[in-house]
Amino acid sequence: MSNTQKLILRLYITRHGQSFGNVEESERIGDCFTGLFRDDWHLTPKGRLQAAALGRRMAHIPLDAVLCSPLCRARETAQAVLDAQKNPCPITLMPELMEIGDYGDSCGKPETLGDVILRTRWVMQKVRATYKNGEHVLIAAHGGLNHPLLVEALCIDPMPAFRFDQKNTALSKVVYFGHPRAGSVLPWYEHINLRYMNDTRHLDTPEIEDQWVD
Repeated sequence: MSNTQKLILRLYITRHGQSFGNVEESERIGDCFTGLFRDDWHLTPKGRLQAAALGRRMAHIPLDAVLCSPLCRARETAQAVLDAQKNPCPITLMPELMEIGDYGDSCGKPETLGDVILRTRWVMQKVRATYKNGEHVLIAAHGGLNHPLLVEALCIDPMPAFRFDQKNTALSKVVYFGHPRAGSVLPWYEHINLRYMNDTRHLDTPEIEDQWVD
């Protein structure tokens, strides 16, 4: 690393905990659906435990900002993380972090793949322009949206046939190094370091692990 290079941003991206939208209809109970959006589900009891486990995992990380989808499963996950913080920051709700499909419904028109790419690109441009001094920033969003969001975070070309899968409360960390670029509000990244992706080491007991069928 050169002497002029600096730590710019430590970005964490997570998917919400298990929601009632992730389980069979027969398992949905009471007021598990908010009715505010087409697909706005509360966390299940398991999802709340998963979110609490993520909070314990991140408790030692002094988060400077939490950017969150306004859908309640993401908000409940973000709040569980902040509940474990010694000095919690406020949650910043961003409609642009809503799940694919829900955002289009909220705007009154269906989204195309190109729309989703542009939306996640705008999110990352805003993050890059706002946080340039080594901040710890958490994004709490959704399994579908996190794939194009990670593509933009890693500055790689969109790959429609490829998908970064995301388990419930899976955590990804991307670290950016570089220095300001003359004439631009955005930093220039000399190094983008993917520390881990889709990491669920905090789901360490059978009652909260997110099981996939391979």
